[in-house]
Amino acid sequence: MKREFLDDDTGKADMTFRKLLLAAILAWLMSPAPATAQNNWPTPGGSGANGFVEMCLNSSGQAVPVSSGTCSGSNITLGPQPAANSLSTVQTTNPDLQPAVQYITVVDTGTTSTAGQNSVNLVTGTPTTGSAASFTTNGTPSGCFTVTSQSSQWTGTLTPEISANLGGQYVPFQLHQLGWNGPLISAITNNGVFCGSFGAVDNLRLRATAAITNSAAVQFVSSYAPGRVSIEGQVGAPLPSSGFSGQVVIATTNTPVQLPSNLMANGIIIKSKSTNNSSCGTVGFSSGLTNVYTGSGNGFGLCPGEQDAEATTNSNAIWLNGYAGDVFSYKGN
Repeated sequence: MKREFLDDDTGKADMTFRKLLLAAILAWLMSPAPATAQNNWPTPGGSGANGFVEMCLNSSGQAVPVSSGTCSGSNITLGPQPAANSLSTVQTTNPDLQPAVQYITVVDTGTTSTAGQNSVNLVTGTPTTGSAASFTTNGTPSGCFTVTSQSSQWTGTLTPEISANLGGQYVPFQLHQLGWNGPLISAITNNGVFCGSFGAVDNLRLRATAAITNSAAVQFVSSYAPGRVSIEGQVGAPLPSSGFSGQVVIATTNTPVQLPSNLMANGIIIKSKSTNNSSCGTVGFSSGLTNVYTGSGNGFGLCPGEQDAEATTNSNAIWLNGYAGDVFSYKGN
């Protein structure tokens, strides 16, 4: 009996020990490991910076750690005051770009224009000194040119151009004139504010492409905010506040006549007088327009009493041809 009692007691003690050991192991496995806070921040140079770090952009545009408050210019730390072992973000208080005013005083004779696809001019070379106001976008998607007279009113033509290969080659670019409800502007001949959206463009400029008198002052301001989206070929064009109309006569048979210059927002209608020559006249967009209407001509046939509608930015893009004495009337806006 005694032997049996001891064996039974020993078994109970062994079972109790095993339960305690298992509980201890489970408690150890389930206990949280101490958190290791990150306190070393890698820098572009391959080294590290410990603790709270204020970052500023260097001359290469890289964020580098600096001593607190030593960023050039006016800066702010975004968000609440960072706690220990955290990283702050520093951004300039004004992200818009507003470089110094530039002045255009002479016409450019230093660049070369070569026709590319669809006859678009590809401009290369360095503009004559004083003939262009050139700026970089620095990745901004939109901006505006403000053109004013430095002293006396300037005259001439400034052509907007953009580059997508760091200024190696420029192409013409159209801008929206603030306050003008008409088509986009491809040539600037007077003071105003002209804006556009640039996308992936890296350089842009206004270049004098016609003789300049006096001095045109050009201020450029760009922004990281989205710009106005311009749609070429207006959808739902606005009702005009005014229009124009007139008549032209073919003085000499098969000698084209150009319509006068009128800016247009919507379009133009041209009508052939009912008593015009029965062989019909023609309408087109070239000074080489002929009056041939037999299947081999280069114009659109316009017979007596017929009319034609066109949409261009200026009525002077349209030419008419016919026979001596033919009369064509037009109206547009």
